[in-house]
Amino acid sequence: MRVLIVSQWMWQGPARFPRALKNAGWEVAALCRKGEWISYTRFVDRFFFTDTSDEYAIIRTLHEAISQWRPDLILPGTDLMVETLQKYRDLVEMGQLELDDSMTAVVNNSTFPPGAFRYVLSKIDLLNELAERGIRIAPQRELATMGDADIFVTEHGYPVLLKPDQGFAGSGIEICHSEEELIEALNRIMFGPERVRYCIQKYLGNLTAQIEFVAKEGKLLAWNCAFRVKTFPGEMGQTSVARVVKSLEMLDAAKEISSLLGYNGVGVAQFVVSDESCQEAFLIELNPRFSSFVHLWNLLGTDIAKVLKAAWSGDRVAIEPPRVGVTIALWPQEAMRDPQSEYMTGLRDKVDDDPELLNALQSSVTAEYEKRGWELPATK
Repeated sequence: MRVLIVSQWMWQGPARFPRALKNAGWEVAALCRKGEWISYTRFVDRFFFTDTSDEYAIIRTLHEAISQWRPDLILPGTDLMVETLQKYRDLVEMGQLELDDSMTAVVNNSTFPPGAFRYVLSKIDLLNELAERGIRIAPQRELATMGDADIFVTEHGYPVLLKPDQGFAGSGIEICHSEEELIEALNRIMFGPERVRYCIQKYLGNLTAQIEFVAKEGKLLAWNCAFRVKTFPGEMGQTSVARVVKSLEMLDAAKEISSLLGYNGVGVAQFVVSDESCQEAFLIELNPRFSSFVHLWNLLGTDIAKVLKAAWSGDRVAIEPPRVGVTIALWPQEAMRDPQSEYMTGLRDKVDDDPELLNALQSSVTAEYEKRGWELPATK
């Protein structure tokens, strides 16, 4: 069984997942740019290098990789690669790219049905549709005029978030604690050079959690839940410390997301939670790709890489009980957040058998320490 990871940037998840995939029995190929973190791992069998800032170059190289490598599954490693892979599917369906029936089926089983993809592209529409299906979401209202913000604040009060309809890693999000802050942010958003779709959403705090799941043809197959104990950089950054939890509300949301989108592959739904038990969870967004610590689930619950191997082989999926309460520090995120972190002395992620990737990641830690004027870490 062969998997193709389509990646870009210095992104933790795509660089670390190949090891887990290899351990699960996959052959692994990667489409990326030389010098990106994934290009340093020794657990990729074949690289297809391209300019990952050029969508035309990505699609051309993607077509070569699929035709030559003939994968059984394609996994996008970033949000933009999700969109590019979907565009590739559209080009194949329109006959602009020639692909045999076998590889066309692989592409279809690695992407979204065309009618469902509009929800992937719209955070606002996705949450509204899921709310109609009974999923608890953070209260929100689309911003067509300044008056929409006034109506929302009158009903829900401060603080609020202003969130773009598209984006990732917290890009474009504004937190407003007062009328003055809200008006200032609205002027930037609604009267700036480029008007984009935004909503106003109730800010419910900084306790967040996620469920990482695998689905095929809209059926949820496996999942793992985690409370985000620490994040970096800031509260909207990547998870740097995670704690395993169980949450029926997060599970219900993953089921509805999978069904609505005809989901194929790995996804991460993110929530604001009322407390660390994560029993009351408000869905805030979907990341339609794997997380930065997908490679660790074999230690904490159900092994995502093995689930993918079984599901795409037509075998029975094995679900393992989650190690509820186990806390793990992620590297290098937690080392970059706090050099004296208490969590780094407990269970922690390590890169101990991938020397070139270790050096690349260590360089990012060193750069962060130098920027902050901290003493360089004594250990990797």
